[in-house]
Amino acid sequence: MNLWTHAPPLKTIAGFIPCLESWNARTDPAQIRLRAYLEDVQTRLGSLPDVPLGLHLTVDVEFASRLTHHYDLENYLTPLVRFLGRDRFRLATAEKKVGGGSSLLVGEVAPRATSPSWQFAECTVACSPSSVQFKAMLREHLSAFALLPSGPVEVIIAWRGAPSRNWVSWWKPTGDSMGPVLGEPLAGRPYYPNDDRIVVLEHHWLPDASAGREIGVRFWWRSVGAPDVGAPVASLSTPNAIPQPPKPDRATVIDGALEVACKLGADEHPVSISELFQAYSMAFPERAGQTFDSFAASLNFHCVNMQSRFPKPQEPKRTAGWMTRPLFKRVSRGAYQLLTQDELAWFRKALAEGDEMVFRAEYTLP
Repeated sequence: MNLWTHAPPLKTIAGFIPCLESWNARTDPAQIRLRAYLEDVQTRLGSLPDVPLGLHLTVDVEFASRLTHHYDLENYLTPLVRFLGRDRFRLATAEKKVGGGSSLLVGEVAPRATSPSWQFAECTVACSPSSVQFKAMLREHLSAFALLPSGPVEVIIAWRGAPSRNWVSWWKPTGDSMGPVLGEPLAGRPYYPNDDRIVVLEHHWLPDASAGREIGVRFWWRSVGAPDVGAPVASLSTPNAIPQPPKPDRATVIDGALEVACKLGADEHPVSISELFQAYSMAFPERAGQTFDSFAASLNFHCVNMQSRFPKPQEPKRTAGWMTRPLFKRVSRGAYQLLTQDELAWFRKALAEGDEMVFRAEYTLP
């Protein structure tokens, strides 16, 4: 099972904000925004040659704290490759960086001369990738390997399968199986790995007419900056330029709350504060906020529509966390949801203009 490398790009575009995959209804603002983004990318790329292609996406996350919190690279790559035509691509890679803007490169691919000398595992399965059995078999295979130390990581995944199969649909269930090496922050949820710590990701497609129903999966992984004892991997990334995330002992309660909220899907639907607290306590037992009241207070300080966000209720316009780092909204009693990009843009504009609505004790976001 060989790998691919990028040839010099045929098309390059920049000056855009990448959109994450969305599973919401077609009429949902997130879906509408995603569709407009994909159509714009397609228009700007123009016609592409009918040859095996590679795609490289650079995502500017703007702040170093975002490198290992949310902004999952697979969720950026999936809608792009699916929309542009999965059968055209043999290689889809992505990286996170801070500053400089996002960019997209598309070009031909060439066989890679050598495989990386990183941690490595391979497995062949014959069940449906949409089944729990698929993820369970991969996860069991990876359980033989040690958990990576905290911090950003690089991951390469290669799939071998029949040419007619939808290899893009395999990305998520395969990534969901990587908890043993990436970490599983939520007890009892083995298929919610800490995959947002991946800052460099490569997906390789190796169509094989003799594969039948079998799917061959190979994994390579390492911590960012770890030495490679073999030949270097051809890559568009620059690992040493990636800023390191804050050390664990400097992380705050709200950082942990944000992480577990993302894992629980609070960017898509409301999550109860009790569920958030339970997940936080399990994921970060050594961090502050181990009582329900202290955790709730930290959460509320970053919630834009609750009275308890005010350090001093008599001074609602006093600068506080809900202004400088707005993250959550309360949807109903005891139920919270992360702000969408549209809501965040509205809030920041309203705050800058001094809109009295954002200073009310409680209100519903438009």
